[in-house]
Amino acid sequence: MPPTVTLWFGYPARVLKWNVIEPMKRRSDARKARHQELERRPSPIGLQPPLWNAVTHIGRLDSGCVRALRNRGVPPPVSEREMWRVPACTAERRNALGDQSISEGDDGWRWSLVASLADSTGVRIILQPNSAIKLHGPIVELDGGWLRIRDHDKAPYHTFSTPIPMMRRLRECLLLAASKEPPANIPQWQFFPQSRAMRRACTDFTATSTRVTEAGDPNVLITLPNGISSPRFEHGELTLRVLAPGRFEIRGRAWERRYLLDADGKLHVSTGRRGAQVSDGAPSACELDIRTPCGA
Repeated sequence: MPPTVTLWFGYPARVLKWNVIEPMKRRSDARKARHQELERRPSPIGLQPPLWNAVTHIGRLDSGCVRALRNRGVPPPVSEREMWRVPACTAERRNALGDQSISEGDDGWRWSLVASLADSTGVRIILQPNSAIKLHGPIVELDGGWLRIRDHDKAPYHTFSTPIPMMRRLRECLLLAASKEPPANIPQWQFFPQSRAMRRACTDFTATSTRVTEAGDPNVLITLPNGISSPRFEHGELTLRVLAPGRFEIRGRAWERRYLLDADGKLHVSTGRRGAQVSDGAPSACELDIRTPCGA
């Protein structure tokens, strides 16, 4: 019988080998086999990376890495050396542009930070497919609070999502329903979107008051009857401000783009924390409809 070598804690070497080392080796071999199988596939995620994951990545980068760089006063363009000094950026390093590895659970998106086109002191977040997938798009970017998408690097940009069509539709429905059963006062107008008259006037969506803002304005959740939930679909939460019986404003937002549909039916947009005012300019044509290409 071969001599037994006793290690720390009194465990014999053969016990340590068959109960600890061999299972670890088998798990490591299994991981390598899965990794090799993924590398042989043309794409681990199908035809293209899922768009919803891109929105999640951008939101996490914007609230984490980019905010940390801004707080440190790091000017764009941001070098990799400066970026990896920031823990919030290092946490996202696995999916940074240039990482061509494909691992289990990889959704295929790769990110980079470049100088903003909208703000000389800002940063633009760009997401594009891993080059190992052999796809040229789509490319999603957040710049100056505006989330846009294009099919490839030579294609025009489109607005990723916009609440404007639903803002306009809500206004149409309110006016249509009120023409038959006009509310008598401001409180009745505030909760008119979820009334029976509204449901009869417009059957293509339902409106539910979710909460009331500090200013006393109800937030209205627009729900589509077919249950579609997609980041590129024009729906979401809007805010209704009643100025007087029959006079109201509707507000919506997409990332840092704040929209106002005023009491006269005119549109205004602002960027940042400040809500849009009637003195603000109109949104661009591609913010009215995601099918319309944006300019440069």
